[in-house]
Amino acid sequence: MVEFWRRIYKTVCLDFSGDLDAFSIDRMAESKLVFLVTTPELTSLYLAKEKVRAIEPLQLGDRLKLVLNRSESKSPLTNKEIADLVGMPIFMSFTNDYQAVNNSIHAGTHIQRDSRLVAEFQNFAKSITNDGPMEGREAKGGELSQKIGRLFGRGPSVKHA
Repeated sequence: MVEFWRRIYKTVCLDFSGDLDAFSIDRMAESKLVFLVTTPELTSLYLAKEKVRAIEPLQLGDRLKLVLNRSESKSPLTNKEIADLVGMPIFMSFTNDYQAVNNSIHAGTHIQRDSRLVAEFQNFAKSITNDGPMEGREAKGGELSQKIGRLFGRGPSVKHA
């Protein structure tokens, strides 16, 4: 199935459960980029560290990237301490904007365009589509970043009947 998707799409994103089963391991070995997503809580960070060790035999090297979700400036750990604990640098972090996310879910709308979280998602999309970070640039570019932009209020919106 993955080979079929690769023939059709420029970018294919797979979201795994976090279990390191045979299917997940095989897909990671074939991937150009693998994102290990964690949160700043100690239990999550130690689990991320163990996952880094467990997938080390795949020799992913710089294809393995650490993503910090729900990052907070008031966190007891700095980003450097988090990177040191997990054993790899943080590639990207996403702000913990619980209120904005919760409001958009309840309203059935996108997160406000001018939020920091939207800018972080756009930068992430640009980074993984080889368009580089977006800082100081207008939001346009690859197919994936445009789709993500539409989800978060940039560009033409999709209407559902």
